Amino acid sequence: MSARPDLRIALPPVGAPASVDVDNQRLGGRRRALWLSLVALVAVLLVMLVWLAGRYEASQVQDKLERDAAEAVTDIRAAMSRNLHSLQALQYGEPEPDAWTTGAARLLREHREMVRLEWRAADLGVRAHVESPFHPQAFEPLGRDIASTDVSQACVAARKYGGAAYSNSYF
Repeated sequence: MSARPDLRIALPPVGAPASVDVDNQRLGGRRRALWLSLVALVAVLLVMLVWLAGRYEASQVQDKLERDAAEAVTDIRAAMSRNLHSLQALQYGEPEPDAWTTGAARLLREHREMVRLEWRAADLGVRAHVESPFHPQAFEPLGRDIASTDVSQACVAARKYGGAAYSNSYF
């Protein structure tokens, strides 16, 4: 004969209160509430993660744009500085108008961004000028008299700062 373990289940007495069932239900409700809170927290964190990733990506694009703009400004300033040195070389040694015109024509052929070069006297009168072969008669529709105020302002600024000054463009 085999010995069988005695299995007994403890049941509450027949007239006992059902507080055990109520406690189990409360515990189950709390567990559900905790799980729902955890799921909600994870969902909020995921939404925040996606939002932060988007912000980070936008800031990376903005940084690249700012770097590219700074590089473009540096390139433009360097090119304008080279152009300025070339223009100053035209005046080296007080050239005659014919020699200046020849040098200015060569400079305009080399630098397509320049449209017209003018050699002006101290009273701002034009001593000589050369037009670009790539932009013939660019100033014809407007006339050069319109630019006299801009020219005088640029000359005053150049004297004031002791260096080059640029006037507004009409193009």
